[in-house]
Amino acid sequence: MTPDIELTQVAVKYDEYTKDRLDRLARNGAVNRHHLMLSFVNIWISVLKNADMAALFHFAIILRDFEALTKGILRSQREIPDSRVPEKAFPIKLGEAAIFDIERFASRANMSNHQLMKNMIIIGIEELESITDYKSYEFGVVEPKLYKSFELIMKKAFKAFKAGIK
Repeated sequence: MTPDIELTQVAVKYDEYTKDRLDRLARNGAVNRHHLMLSFVNIWISVLKNADMAALFHFAIILRDFEALTKGILRSQREIPDSRVPEKAFPIKLGEAAIFDIERFASRANMSNHQLMKNMIIIGIEELESITDYKSYEFGVVEPKLYKSFELIMKKAFKAFKAGIK
């Protein structure tokens, strides 16, 4: 018999547009919104643990958005403090180890826990939309692709960082 894992509920705030995108992806993958949000966060935690580069996360998302802008792709704003856009809190249940990792990575990335998770989920949405091309998919099939995509984002940041300090 396995011991019960205590889960803690936290909330991540999104606007209606982001919620709609998340819901569409959930429907296309025959999963629910919570499953997707939790999966994005867990995949990011795994990538950041393996790469040991949490301090570069903020830089990685800025670099990713800059690369997209040079290709003419305008990404949505990640985190607007005191946003005038109404946002609603969406719950996500995390285990103690995941919460500890979020706190540790957020501190190293110079972000709040909320900013880190919100960015993890929004990037997950954007990457999953790109991978699935808005079509039906099986999450188990695309999960390794998401991992590789997140890993590539961090590798590009590390490469840019190394080139910048030379």
